[in-house]
Amino acid sequence: LYDDPWEGIQPVFVERAPGVDNDALRFLAGGHIEVTWRIREGMSWSDGTPLTSADMALVFEAMPNPGVVEVTTPDERTMVVHWSDRLAAALDPPWAWPAHVLRPVYEAGGYDAVLDHRRTTPLPSLGPYQIVGFEKKSHLEATANPHFPGPQPSIPNMKMVYYEDRAQLTADFEAGKVDIITPNSVTLEQAQDLAGSRPEAVHIRSSAIFIYIHPDLE
Repeated sequence: LYDDPWEGIQPVFVERAPGVDNDALRFLAGGHIEVTWRIREGMSWSDGTPLTSADMALVFEAMPNPGVVEVTTPDERTMVVHWSDRLAAALDPPWAWPAHVLRPVYEAGGYDAVLDHRRTTPLPSLGPYQIVGFEKKSHLEATANPHFPGPQPSIPNMKMVYYEDRAQLTADFEAGKVDIITPNSVTLEQAQDLAGSRPEAVHIRSSAIFIYIHPDLE
């Protein structure tokens, strides 16, 4: 689902958003509810593999939710989730993992193995980009995902480069070898120095990250 700021919740990979106005949300006895997610026809991962209900169900299997009584997949495009209570989380769009890649990993080593695999290995994507090259502590390359059902990205090719040396990063930016420095990749002092030569390119503002130091009351 996509939460459009003007149009509200818009289905992207599913046929509709469950709600009180349709039968994708059913109220059961005892305060239970049943939510049905049906994938739109023709949806695929970036590698061309069809998106199926097994991709959504694998996440519930690997990360059990205490509020979920049962998850069933009547067919390859439908997942039904039975919740023990009328929880707001029941209407949150489900996650999907590429089961054709991660199912063997999960069966061999459980959730921890899946987590490690996701941290180190590029996976097929459902987003506007697909990863076509990756080397740890070196670079990541992405191109437009031809199977993405939404608009294609305005920038079709992207490369993210890892820098051990922040000074080299700012030097390459000034030399035009790097187009963008991601926030907090350089120190405040380096950003201030860079603003001297490239004031139009540097934006310094308060961070949205808060650090709370809890005093030991004992």
